[in-house]
Amino acid sequence: MEDVQKLENEWEAMQESIAAAKMLVYKFCPKCRLSSEVSAQAKNIRDQFCKLKEVGENFGSNLVVENYRVKKVEHIPEPSIEGQLTATRNLNKLLRLLEDDEVFIIGVWGAGGVGKITLVTNLNNELLKTGVLSRKLPFGVVIWVTVPKPPIDIRKVQAQIASRLNKKIDSEGSDRNFSSKICERLKEEKSLLLILDDVWEPINLDDVGGPQLAARSKVIITSRFLSVCNQMKTDVEMKVYTLDEDESWQLFDKKCGIRSISIHWKRKLQESVEQSLLWIIHEREDEGRALGRCFEITYNVGTS
Repeated sequence: MEDVQKLENEWEAMQESIAAAKMLVYKFCPKCRLSSEVSAQAKNIRDQFCKLKEVGENFGSNLVVENYRVKKVEHIPEPSIEGQLTATRNLNKLLRLLEDDEVFIIGVWGAGGVGKITLVTNLNNELLKTGVLSRKLPFGVVIWVTVPKPPIDIRKVQAQIASRLNKKIDSEGSDRNFSSKICERLKEEKSLLLILDDVWEPINLDDVGGPQLAARSKVIITSRFLSVCNQMKTDVEMKVYTLDEDESWQLFDKKCGIRSISIHWKRKLQESVEQSLLWIIHEREDEGRALGRCFEITYNVGTS
């Protein structure tokens, strides 16, 4: 691309020379001298253009013009944790860890359905807000990767990273070559946040292209297993617990739309809802509303 730009500049300069030659056409000697110079410039540009054309043909399908201008953060649809005290505390804790220069890899772990994905997704969306990606969190780009379940196909992980960076790579190359290309692209970012979601078994970060990068780059992994965090050498492991009983009920009451049940019957309902079912309200809002309507009908009929 630099060579092409150089040719364009030389072509513009030659146009000025041509214009000067036309003005001096009536003067024999100056005309011949200037025309000779212009002819030499034109021949030089033609030769360079032919060389660039040959290089382009040799590259074939591997010659890709890429758009490096990517969004710093992409919004991910997810229910807000606003008003949920425990989740908000966890979010603030994650933000503080991202600001800590001594922490590079963060493991967010806990049982299925406790809200790990909801937490980290809200973190991702929080980084979209004006002022959050400030001097304290100067990430050039935030990359979200949903890791395939075992056996993990590293190429699929690599492909998600490449796609996020608008990096097109020859799919016929080896995993190592793919990783090298991603690493080269990632080095162009002064800092980044890589989020590896739903990791069931350890991943070698070198296999996916990094990040052996700038000091302020970070990695967040979410997993059900503390052992995965340990094997990936996380600096901090943050366990996400289920909501306590009071907060779980408040979330149930808020999201299921139960408003016409008396306080007496709400207490009866609260006693009948098993703690193990409350994750449905947190992770699957549509099913939660349906469950709430079911309880509302049941208890309203019971009181009539």
